[in-house]
Amino acid sequence: MSGDAGLPGVAAIQERYGARAQVSESFGEITVDVQAGDWIGLLESARSGGYEFFDWLTGVDDPPDGFSVVAHVFDPRSRGHLLLRTRVPREDPRLPSAVGVFRG
Repeated sequence: MSGDAGLPGVAAIQERYGARAQVSESFGEITVDVQAGDWIGLLESARSGGYEFFDWLTGVDDPPDGFSVVAHVFDPRSRGHLLLRTRVPREDPRLPSAVGVFRG
Protein backbone atom coordinates (compact mmCIF):
# COMPACT_ATOMS: atom_id res chain seq x y z
CA MET A 1 0.00 0.00 0.00
CA SER A 2 1.20 3.50 -0.61
CA GLY A 3 2.65 5.59 2.17
CA ASP A 4 3.22 2.93 4.83
CA ALA A 5 6.77 2.03 3.82
CA GLY A 6 7.75 5.62 4.66
CA LEU A 7 6.99 5.12 8.34
CA PRO A 8 10.04 4.14 10.35
CA GLY A 9 10.14 0.42 11.00
CA VAL A 10 7.33 -0.56 8.61
CA ALA A 11 9.64 -1.08 5.63
CA ALA A 12 11.87 -3.34 7.76
CA ILE A 13 8.84 -5.33 8.89
CA GLN A 14 7.69 -5.74 5.29
CA GLU A 15 11.19 -6.78 4.25
CA ARG A 16 11.49 -9.35 7.06
CA TYR A 17 8.03 -10.89 6.64
CA GLY A 18 7.16 -10.22 3.01
CA ALA A 19 3.75 -11.63 2.15
CA ARG A 20 3.45 -13.08 5.69
CA ALA A 21 2.76 -9.56 7.01
CA GLN A 22 -0.31 -7.75 5.78
CA VAL A 23 -0.01 -3.97 6.16
CA SER A 24 -3.16 -1.89 5.96
CA GLU A 25 -4.35 1.59 6.82
CA SER A 26 -7.69 2.55 8.30
CA PHE A 27 -8.60 6.00 9.58
CA GLY A 28 -4.94 7.02 9.49
CA GLU A 29 -3.75 4.07 11.59
CA ILE A 30 -1.27 1.57 10.16
CA THR A 31 -1.99 -2.04 11.13
CA VAL A 32 0.35 -4.98 10.61
CA ASP A 33 -1.24 -8.45 10.69
CA VAL A 34 0.78 -11.65 11.09
CA GLN A 35 0.12 -15.28 11.93
CA ALA A 36 0.44 -16.23 15.60
CA GLY A 37 3.79 -17.93 14.97
CA ASP A 38 5.26 -14.59 13.86
CA TRP A 39 3.84 -12.58 16.79
CA ILE A 40 6.99 -12.25 18.93
CA GLY A 41 9.15 -11.60 15.87
CA LEU A 42 6.78 -8.82 14.82
CA LEU A 43 7.01 -7.21 18.26
CA GLU A 44 10.82 -7.48 18.11
CA SER A 45 10.92 -5.96 14.61
CA ALA A 46 8.72 -3.06 15.65
CA ARG A 47 10.83 -2.38 18.73
CA SER A 48 14.12 -2.49 16.81
CA GLY A 49 12.50 -0.22 14.21
CA GLY A 50 12.03 2.53 16.82
CA TYR A 51 8.63 1.61 18.26
CA GLU A 52 10.03 1.43 21.79
CA PHE A 53 6.92 2.47 23.72
CA PHE A 54 4.43 -0.33 24.32
CA ASP A 55 1.15 1.50 24.90
CA TRP A 56 -1.51 -1.20 25.26
CA LEU A 57 -2.57 -4.74 24.44
CA THR A 58 -6.11 -6.03 24.03
CA GLY A 59 -7.99 -9.12 22.98
CA VAL A 60 -11.06 -8.97 20.75
CA ASP A 61 -13.59 -11.78 20.59
CA ASP A 62 -14.02 -12.47 16.88
CA PRO A 63 -16.70 -15.20 16.57
CA PRO A 64 -16.97 -17.86 15.51
CA ASP A 65 -13.34 -18.80 14.94
CA GLY A 66 -11.20 -17.10 17.55
CA PHE A 67 -9.75 -13.96 19.01
CA SER A 68 -7.70 -11.08 17.68
CA VAL A 69 -4.84 -9.84 19.81
CA VAL A 70 -3.84 -6.23 19.16
CA ALA A 71 -0.92 -4.21 20.50
CA HIS A 72 -0.40 -0.47 20.04
CA VAL A 73 3.22 0.69 19.92
CA PHE A 74 4.67 4.18 19.52
CA ASP A 75 7.93 5.60 18.14
CA PRO A 76 8.73 8.68 20.27
CA ARG A 77 11.25 10.06 17.76
CA SER A 78 9.02 10.01 14.67
CA ARG A 79 5.79 10.14 16.70
CA GLY A 80 4.62 7.16 14.64
CA HIS A 81 1.92 4.76 15.81
CA LEU A 82 1.48 1.11 14.81
CA LEU A 83 -1.18 -1.46 15.57
CA LEU A 84 0.24 -4.99 15.59
CA ARG A 85 -2.33 -7.76 15.30
CA THR A 86 -2.63 -11.52 15.18
CA ARG A 87 -5.38 -14.12 15.61
CA VAL A 88 -5.56 -17.11 17.86
CA PRO A 89 -8.04 -19.97 17.48
CA ARG A 90 -10.91 -20.27 19.93
CA GLU A 91 -10.00 -23.87 20.75
CA ASP A 92 -6.40 -22.96 21.76
CA PRO A 93 -6.19 -19.20 22.43
CA ARG A 94 -2.53 -18.86 23.41
CA LEU A 95 0.40 -16.67 22.43
CA PRO A 96 3.90 -16.35 23.87
CA SER A 97 4.27 -13.48 26.33
CA ALA A 98 5.42 -10.09 25.04
CA VAL A 99 7.25 -9.42 28.34
CA GLY A 100 10.54 -10.64 26.85
CA VAL A 101 10.31 -7.88 24.23
CA PHE A 102 8.53 -5.11 26.13
CA ARG A 103 8.78 -5.17 29.91
CA GLY A 104 5.47 -4.86 31.61
